[in-house]
Amino acid sequence: MDLSLQDAVHIPLATPATASTLLRIHGRGGILRQQLRSVPKPRAKAHYSSHECIGDISDLKPKAQRLCLFRRVCLDTRSGEWLYFRRANVSLPPVLFERRYGSQFDFRHVSANGGTEEFLALNKHVRYKPHVRWSPTVVDGGTPSGVTWSAPLHLLSAPFVPTNLGHLVWEEAFPLLLGMVQLGVYDEQAVVLRTHACNQSAAGEAVSASEARLCAKFVAGFIAPLQGREARAVEDVAALRARLFPRTVCFQRLVAGGHTSTGSIRGCNPTC
Repeated sequence: MDLSLQDAVHIPLATPATASTLLRIHGRGGILRQQLRSVPKPRAKAHYSSHECIGDISDLKPKAQRLCLFRRVCLDTRSGEWLYFRRANVSLPPVLFERRYGSQFDFRHVSANGGTEEFLALNKHVRYKPHVRWSPTVVDGGTPSGVTWSAPLHLLSAPFVPTNLGHLVWEEAFPLLLGMVQLGVYDEQAVVLRTHACNQSAAGEAVSASEARLCAKFVAGFIAPLQGREARAVEDVAALRARLFPRTVCFQRLVAGGHTSTGSIRGCNPTC
């Protein structure tokens, strides 16, 4: 091989921790050391939330028929706040268009007089029972680094009358099943996440030990089967926060809303 003395031969040395060094041999053997810039580490890919809904999305009130599938929403286990991450400085479609207030870009609406309307109803609406309503908080920017990701489909639910078997089956378990079907995401291994445990009351009232035991039996018999045949215990939000504290947990898919009274389901089409 004919190698000209004018050709440069590059001999890589062991790479230091901070920079790369090359030996450059020029001409008749002159040797120069050349420091190269270290290659920056690639940034972690940012993740953003998205959602799709069926039902009434033209009213600020959390309509019972409104049912949504959220992707990449997170729960801050320290504050208990649900977070929806959106791209900053990018034009996005509104969450809903309300006939009085126009386009709404946040899930939670606060009126001029201080009243608040949440986006979704998590249990049946009746005047004599406490209502559990839910909205994620919109955050500009991607998910922070170091979050814990949960891959299974999660079903967010709130109890209605947890010690009444008929109400628990038809007003909580059945809407969860129907919601997966309506959104086209039915999963035999879905994970149910309840807003309240059996020893907690949505109204803040005391729950007796016998009521808690009865609720637990009903949940194990009629809600846990939605999670498959492994008979996994149904978890509530408070238990999940305690288990994962202080991390932020993000859900790849979360179904919420759609708690329509079974009396209105007769003759219902797939998107009612």
